[in-house]
Amino acid sequence: MQTKLATNQARGQCWKLLLCPLIVLYAHGSPALADTPETARVGTTYTVIHLSPSSGGGAAINDKGQVTFNEELVRGVVRAKFYDGKRVHDIGTLGGPSSTASALNDHGQVTGTSTLDADGSIMHAYRWSLATGIVDLSRKGQGNSFGTDINNKGQVTGFADATGHGFFWTPQAGMLDIGAFGPGLISRPTAMNDAGTVVGAAESGTGGPNSTISFRWTRAEGIQGIGTLPSEFNFASDINAKGHIVGESPFPGTGLVDAHAYLWTRHGGLLDLGSGSNTGSVAYTLNDHDVVVGSTLTRFIGSIYGFVWTRATGLVEFKPPTPSGNSSANDVNNHGQVVGFIAPGNTDAHAFVWTRAEGVVDLNTRIVGAPAGLTLFSADAISDNGSILATSNAGLVLLVPRCGCTRRAPTVGAVTLNGSARASEQLSFSAAFKDIDVTDSHKATWSWGDGSKDVATISEKDGAGNASAQHAFAAPGIYTVTLTVTDSSGMSTTVQKKITIVGTGTYVAGEGWFMSPPGASRMAKKHGGIATFAVLSNAGNARGAAQANVEFTAAGISFRSQHIDAQSIRGGSVQYSGRGSVNGAGGYSFILHGVTGTSNGRIRVRIWHYAPGSKVEVVDYDNQLDSSASGTDLGGTLIGEGAITIHSN
Repeated sequence: MQTKLATNQARGQCWKLLLCPLIVLYAHGSPALADTPETARVGTTYTVIHLSPSSGGGAAINDKGQVTFNEELVRGVVRAKFYDGKRVHDIGTLGGPSSTASALNDHGQVTGTSTLDADGSIMHAYRWSLATGIVDLSRKGQGNSFGTDINNKGQVTGFADATGHGFFWTPQAGMLDIGAFGPGLISRPTAMNDAGTVVGAAESGTGGPNSTISFRWTRAEGIQGIGTLPSEFNFASDINAKGHIVGESPFPGTGLVDAHAYLWTRHGGLLDLGSGSNTGSVAYTLNDHDVVVGSTLTRFIGSIYGFVWTRATGLVEFKPPTPSGNSSANDVNNHGQVVGFIAPGNTDAHAFVWTRAEGVVDLNTRIVGAPAGLTLFSADAISDNGSILATSNAGLVLLVPRCGCTRRAPTVGAVTLNGSARASEQLSFSAAFKDIDVTDSHKATWSWGDGSKDVATISEKDGAGNASAQHAFAAPGIYTVTLTVTDSSGMSTTVQKKITIVGTGTYVAGEGWFMSPPGASRMAKKHGGIATFAVLSNAGNARGAAQANVEFTAAGISFRSQHIDAQSIRGGSVQYSGRGSVNGAGGYSFILHGVTGTSNGRIRVRIWHYAPGSKVEVVDYDNQLDSSASGTDLGGTLIGEGAITIHSN
């Protein structure tokens, strides 16, 4: 089973000329799997390893439990990282400020995309390992290229702007063009197995917006379509070691609303996996035993249930305990363990692991030494050794099963604050921590994001404690507050929280997170994950770029507004539009539309740019559930935590 970004590389690229179905997937249930091996022990507990203070950004895990992920170093600059099981390494860049990771193999080799110049306009695919460092896969003058997946032979697939085609790279042959279904048509790989078989989506050449079909490619056979269900188009998202493929295929006349997940085999063709209690379904990964995970959904109603499918049991949904809830099944390993999240009330998301022996288990109940306030929102990927990648209110963490750790960094909970978030007013910050070594003492430092720092006040006993401090921000702004807790053996953990500080007058301000749907981010398209947002503006100024600021982070994307062209406040909603940078590179346009209030608001973010030369619109991010809705129609996603509110001082 290939190891890809937990937030996925497997939905191709959202181009105007290449349809990218933006279907939201969330998880549910407690099925009875019968035909896969399972080695998980009943009652498994986990140790938390902090990887990154960023909750989002995408991550991948290999079968050794090594991890690659993307982290925002400073505002607008994203850097790919690699965790070797002991420490985190910076993958670096090819000369520019940013790099993003897309996939990881079992030998610790990573592929992704890096900038080459200061303004981020030139981007090349790379392969990286601890032994070789970062290696450029493109020749000088070849144009932009993007790494999508890497197999255990070190072969890489991705796509190149110059041709509009996917590529297959080997150290011996370099970058081979995989072609397309005709002159001027586009192909976009999404996944590859160890045999070097590449799958993805390509324009069929039949014309119209729905002309994208699934393909498989080998060096011997070239690019070939795999058929339909019998809809006019479909999309391949993953491939396993047997060469079996999963994806989704809408039916004629229904558009994307009633797409059905499929499993393709060479001898059986496309097998419809059904849609459970909903009207549609989509599959996004499978293991080497043809156990498939994905989601069923009914568009416009918001009913979204994760599922697991086997030949023996068929499609079984993971349903939340309340009718208004959603869930997501994000990954499955070769032992049949499934991970995801269940949100009973749409906002109270909890990470889960499912096994045949135990059913659905809330991972928050299985953490050893968890400090107060630590919540695991979503389990995003699982390796064959049982390690789980999860997003939490304290950032990206690795859950290690049955860890016999005698020494490790302290586990730190979420940063909390008390007080009114206004300029010049004293705010109180705190975070709880626990240490496996109860004899350790601790110190901590607060960095306020305004250029100042303070030593934390520590209260502790027997390895558990609290780090606190007070601070007043001199001016309105969006600030990232960072806490680093260090134990007496020198091991440290860093967590952070983004806050908006308002001034006098009327301000629109807020920060929070939501579950970003699969397919939303061009840089990581397989599963949903946490996206964070922060907005701040003077509500009395309809345009004023200097008095408005929007920040947004999702898988592989760090967006910062540079100029607000317009903002509007109508009733209970606010909308910003303008220009900004992604991963440090300018030239991007955006729209953010949100509902103001204390909770349960919705948010829609769309970011796009125009490809050099062709000027084709490239959608970099869009979490709009209904892709047919207009730019002024909110749609969007329910805010999981936080809110956008209007402050009058």
